[in-house]
Amino acid sequence: MKVTPNLIDKLEAMSALSLSEEQKEQMSAEITQMLGFMEQIKGVNTDNDGDFDNVISIDDFAREDEIKESTDVNLALSNAKNTSDNFFVVPKVVD
Repeated sequence: MKVTPNLIDKLEAMSALSLSEEQKEQMSAEITQMLGFMEQIKGVNTDNDGDFDNVISIDDFAREDEIKESTDVNLALSNAKNTSDNFFVVPKVVD
């Protein structure tokens, strides 16, 4: 992929930015540098990189869920600003 002035103009329009010519040149150079780095990464041979002994799993540190019999409704509602019939009352956020 080549970074062209047309591409920079499209990015400027999509992001609703207003860039000076100097900023456009700087952005073009930075994007070109990023794309070059990504090409370097794509070229790395990882075929023989099978050492995954240091990879951790969520199972290594996740706790088991604890099921409680019940929660006291009055305790659950005790710090609520507004309640009605054992329910929390919250402001309407969708019309």
